[in-house]
Amino acid sequence: MNPFTYNIAIPEELVADFAADPLSQDDKVLLRSDDSAWPLYNLLRNFIEALPERAINWAYSDKVFLDIYGRDEQLARIWFTQHLLTEEVSRRRLGDHFI
Repeated sequence: MNPFTYNIAIPEELVADFAADPLSQDDKVLLRSDDSAWPLYNLLRNFIEALPERAINWAYSDKVFLDIYGRDEQLARIWFTQHLLTEEVSRRRLGDHFI
């Protein structure tokens, strides 16, 4: 299942930051979620912590996630957020009609 189908509102500042980053988005949420000096740190942490249980279950249903991290709730939240932001940035770059 695609995390984008969960209709979770993503803070615009996070989407804009991820979309503007010229580096790979891979693992960005993981890295930034532990970087208290990053200006959007609190916004990201609050978003991650507010995710519903179904977001955690989504990560637990992903064999790749389980093989890498096991059943770690915090990492499941980060995994879900990373996928959600990647989908949203891609959707905006390509336009709604492509995704």
